[in-house]
Amino acid sequence: MLPLRACGFSIAVSIGMASPITIALLCVAGIICDTLSIRITASALVTGVLVICITASAVTVFARRHALSSSAVSPGRAKPHGGIHHNLFDPTIDAGYFDMHYLLLYLFVAAVICGVFFVLPLDGPDSFVQYADNTAHLGRIKAMAVDGSFSILHTGVYPSSMSSVAQPLNIKAGFYPAALPLLASLSVNLFGVSAALAENVVLFVFMAFVLPSGSYLMHVALFKDNRGAVLFGAFSTMMFAAFPFGLLLYGPLYPNMASMCCAPHVAFAFISIWSKCRPVCQRLAFALLFFLSSVALASLQPNTVFLLIVFLTPFCCHALYQHFSSPKKKGEPIRSKRGLLAALLFAGFAVTVWVICFKLPAFQSVVTFRWEKLYTVGYGIWSLFSLGLRRDLPQYVAAVLVLVGVMAALFDARYRWMTFSYGIMGLIYVVGITSEGLLKQLLAGFWYTDPYRTAASVALLAMPIASLALATLVRAVWSKVPHCVQSHYAVEIAACLVVGFAAVVTNVLMPNYGYSQGAFTEVYLELSSLNVKNENKIVTAEEDAFLKEVAAVTGNDMVINNPFDGSVFAYSVYGINVYYKAFPSQKHESEDSITIRRGIDEYPENQRVKKAVEDIDARYILIMDTSNYLPFSDEELWSPFILYPYTKWEAFETIDPNGQEYEVVLDDGVNKLLKIIR
Repeated sequence: MLPLRACGFSIAVSIGMASPITIALLCVAGIICDTLSIRITASALVTGVLVICITASAVTVFARRHALSSSAVSPGRAKPHGGIHHNLFDPTIDAGYFDMHYLLLYLFVAAVICGVFFVLPLDGPDSFVQYADNTAHLGRIKAMAVDGSFSILHTGVYPSSMSSVAQPLNIKAGFYPAALPLLASLSVNLFGVSAALAENVVLFVFMAFVLPSGSYLMHVALFKDNRGAVLFGAFSTMMFAAFPFGLLLYGPLYPNMASMCCAPHVAFAFISIWSKCRPVCQRLAFALLFFLSSVALASLQPNTVFLLIVFLTPFCCHALYQHFSSPKKKGEPIRSKRGLLAALLFAGFAVTVWVICFKLPAFQSVVTFRWEKLYTVGYGIWSLFSLGLRRDLPQYVAAVLVLVGVMAALFDARYRWMTFSYGIMGLIYVVGITSEGLLKQLLAGFWYTDPYRTAASVALLAMPIASLALATLVRAVWSKVPHCVQSHYAVEIAACLVVGFAAVVTNVLMPNYGYSQGAFTEVYLELSSLNVKNENKIVTAEEDAFLKEVAAVTGNDMVINNPFDGSVFAYSVYGINVYYKAFPSQKHESEDSITIRRGIDEYPENQRVKKAVEDIDARYILIMDTSNYLPFSDEELWSPFILYPYTKWEAFETIDPNGQEYEVVLDDGVNKLLKIIR
C-alpha cells in the first residue's frame, strides 16, 4: 500500500491494489532467493519485502516533491481537469472517483456473508476439508514452512530438505501456482499456527477482503458515471453461490478461487489504462499495476487469464470502436465503419491468440482434460438462466437481476460490451456441461472443461450486471419520488442501502420452489458437513485425537503409514513424519516404496522389506481404521472423498501388531502405533 500511496493513488486504490501487488512481490522475492540458493525465514522474507516497499515509497515521495517544486516555478504547466490530475506526481491520480465509505461497505457486506457461510460452518478454526486436492494444498503449505523455500518454481508436498531416500516418489519439485500455499506457509512460520488454520485464515482474507476490494475498484472503472451501480456492487459481489463458495465445495479448488478473487484488480488496472482523460505517465502507472497484479493472478492459478480474455476482449472492441469512430474535428461525420473494422480486427486477433494457446504444447495437459457432459442442452441453458449452474439450485432473485441488467446494458452503449462478455462465458459454460468433442475442448478446455470453474466464471462476470440492474431499478422508482425527497442525498443513500440489503437477504433466504433447499442453504450445510470430523470422513474425530497422541510420541522419527487410512494428513496437519505424505503416483514410485507398500506385513522375515525399512530409517508403523470405506469394485473401495485402491495396500491391512518385532505404543482399540524393534 505504501508505494501506491506515495505514487499519488487514492487511499481506496492503494488499499484495494495492495493485495495482488504484495502477492506478486512475495512470489518474485521467493523465486530470487531460491535461484540464489538462499534459505530464508518467513520473517526475513516479509521484512525484506516491507523494506523494499518503504524504500520505493521514500524515493517516490522525493521524486514527487521535486516534480511539484518544478511545477511551482513553471507557470505553463497544465492544471488539473475534471478531477484527474495531469501528472503522475500530482497529489492523487484518481481524486473524485473513489470513496472510502463505499469500499468499507463492500468489505462489511463481504465479511458478514463470509462469516456466516464460511467461518460458522468450520468445525473449529483448524478444521479442514478432506478431499484429495486438499492433501496437496496442505502438503505444500507444510513443505514450504519446513523448507524455508518460498519459490513457486520449486514446490512439492515433500520438503526439499528431506533425503530423497526417505521419499516414496522419484520426482523433483517443480513449478506450481502455489501463491496461496506460500501465503499460508508464511503464517505458519510467523505465528506458529497449524497448516489447516493458516489455510482457513488465508481463504477468509481472499473472500472477505481481496475479492470485495477488487470488485469495488472494478465497479468504479466500469461505472464512473453511475455511482448507484458502484454502491450496489457491494451487494452483488457476494450474491452468487457459484463464486466464491462453489469452488470450496468441490476439489476443493482453493487456488482457482483465490486467483479469481484477484481478477477484478487486473480488470480495473487494464480498463484504467484506456482512460482518455489520463496523460501517458498515469497510464504507464496503471500499466505497471496491471503487470504486477497479473503476476499475482498467474501465481495463484493461470487459467483466470482466459476468464479475463473473455471479459476484456469485448471491452477492447468497444473502446477501439469508439476511438476510431469518433470524429477528430468538430463537424466531421462519425466514422462507424472504420470503428467497426477496428473492433472486428481485434476480435479476430483475440480468437487467434486463443487458438494458438489451445495448440501450444504447454497447455495440452489442461485443454485435453475432459469432464463428461452432465446436462442436456435444454437443461444446461436453464441452469445458466436460473443461475443454478453446476450446483443445480436456481437463484431466482439473482437470475432476475442479471436478466434486467443484461437488458439495461443492451440499451446503453456504454455498457453493451458487458453483455457480450457475459454471453460468451455463458456459452462456454453451456457447451462445456452439455456436449462432447473438439468445440467443448476449444472453448472450455482452459478450465479443464470443469463445470465448477466455468460456473464460477459466469458468476464473477454476472456481478457488475446485477449491480447495473439494481441501479436501474432504483433509479426508475426514485424518479417517481417527489422532488423534495430526491433533493436529500442522505435519504437517497439510505434508500439504496435498504434496497441492497433487502436484495441480499431475499436472495439468500428465498425458498427454491421445487427444490429441497436454496443455493446458499446448501453452501452452509455442505461446508458444515465437509468440515465436521464424523464417521464418514477419512479422518474421524477419534482418529484426530489419536493422531495428536502419535505426534507427541514420534517426534521427527519416520513413521510408515497407509495414506488412505487418513494418515495422508498426518504430516501437514499434525506434524507426524509419515512416509506417505501424499497419495503416491505409481508412475514415479521408488523401489523402496513399492517394496514397503506390497510387503510391509512380511517384515522382518522378507529381507527386501527389511532393507527398505532400514533405508528410510523408519522407527514406527501407523495403522488406522479403514472401515469407513465401502465396496466399489474388485480392486477399489469407495468413500465420498477418494477411491481406495485396496488391493495395492493389502499388506497394511494384514500386519500382525502382536508380532515380536513390534511394540504397541498406542492403541485406542481401533488405531495403533507400533514401534519397530530392531
